[in-house]
Amino acid sequence: MVQRSVKHIEQHNIAVRAQFTLLLKSQNRQKAIDLPLHQGLIEQLALEASVRGQSVGDLIGTILSQVVRKNLVGELLHNGNSIL
Repeated sequence: MVQRSVKHIEQHNIAVRAQFTLLLKSQNRQKAIDLPLHQGLIEQLALEASVRGQSVGDLIGTILSQVVRKNLVGELLHNGNSIL
């Protein structure tokens, strides 16, 4: 099971940055992984999500589901620095 959460870090009622965390659950185990997305990528994801009528969290979940389904996890981890 994959669960997504989005937390907006606010300072004086102004969003400073968004933090994306991926929560992986399997049987009796779970692991939280922070996704270190840079601001430019977050902006691109927000634009794409708005075009699709999705939230950014839902779009990230869709992307990650496709990565797992297409067995691209190794490639993502290997090339992750250029993607994130």
